[in-house]
Amino acid sequence: MTKSSLASGDIVMKKLLRNLTFALATTVGTANADQIVPIIAHSPGAANSTWRSDLKLYNPSDEVITGKLVGTPRGQSQSETDPNVTFTLQPKQVTVFEDVYATIHGQNVNGADRVLIQIDTGTDPIADTATYNLNPDGGELGQNPAVFKPTEFYGPNTTLAGIIGKNTERTNTFVMTGSDGATITWKYRQANGADEFSITQNYVRDATIQLNGTASILGFEALPNSSLEATINSGSARIGQSPVNNISNQGRWTEYKKVDTISNEDAAILYVNKWLPTPDTRFYLSNTEIRAMINGGRTRSYALDLAQEFYKDPRVQSAFENVDAVKQWLLDRTDGNPNNSELCSTYDPFLWTANVATTIYDGSSCGPVDFEPNNDSLQNIYLTVKEFLVQYVQNNPSLYGGEVGGIPLETHDPTWNLSNPN
Repeated sequence: MTKSSLASGDIVMKKLLRNLTFALATTVGTANADQIVPIIAHSPGAANSTWRSDLKLYNPSDEVITGKLVGTPRGQSQSETDPNVTFTLQPKQVTVFEDVYATIHGQNVNGADRVLIQIDTGTDPIADTATYNLNPDGGELGQNPAVFKPTEFYGPNTTLAGIIGKNTERTNTFVMTGSDGATITWKYRQANGADEFSITQNYVRDATIQLNGTASILGFEALPNSSLEATINSGSARIGQSPVNNISNQGRWTEYKKVDTISNEDAAILYVNKWLPTPDTRFYLSNTEIRAMINGGRTRSYALDLAQEFYKDPRVQSAFENVDAVKQWLLDRTDGNPNNSELCSTYDPFLWTANVATTIYDGSSCGPVDFEPNNDSLQNIYLTVKEFLVQYVQNNPSLYGGEVGGIPLETHDPTWNLSNPN
């Protein structure tokens, strides 16, 4: 992280850059497909169900569209040997592929595919798909898996959430992956919100993986109306689910929705921006914080950064041979031993007001020289301290009202405005 990254507007910019980077990565790296149909089927299922799928394509343009439908078997990665059929759409034409699985594989073949709609000439058609259960009376109980583009996968550090079906339904989950596969951490909660279980699973690239029942994910069946959160740790994915009535076999397709979460880093930036006084206000760090800033540990050491700014003062130059000597002096006085009084006082020495003489380690009692920084050095030191605090809060949220591995509690006062924060 650079000092400039601590500007308040940087959180917005970082999110924009993350989105841009991910869009570029997925557009370039995903299998050659203009649209993806998550799942089609020609297969018997649970509770005497019989599944079929149709696909409709509409050409909204004034140009001919040519392309192919590529069927990748459920649970497998796309390959060059996957079966395909070509199609041609005249301007404004609608083409209907009834029992599209049979169209790709031939009659009397059971199975399920992910379908890639690849365009050779023309623009993308509008695609509509239905997967349905055939009733004995000729009726159909259908659902509509959402067709999407390769650029619409979710990337790392995204959390998606879905709600398990009610007690008269069985819930099947569909993980659709991009060209780099996906590693996903699932978190199961009961309907009352109590955390129950977490597990991490890996999924192959360019595939639709069907997980029948939550036991396929968790190792046990989730309670009705409970929730699953899926955090994408690496790779890219989308997640859909199909709760199906156990008697009628009526199903519905729902997409896992993106959970708006804040990263540890962004939370730390917001926390420090809220609580750290401005450069023209005197502030204090605790002894624990100052030792961590100088010595490193849960963050890198900032001793050299501070020494370089301190050494710009002519009086510091007269007292120390070079920057390294100032750095060593800082390290010597923050060696982590609380019994040697090397911090000189019960509160942290970093305190200043703009354009007012400032001391290093309370120079009146133990510092070698007073330090009167110019405006540039004062600002640089302030940004260095701020950068350290962001890293330290991010790595130690439990010291700031949060939980281990979580984020700081926004309302927890770190007492950086008190003369004795220890």
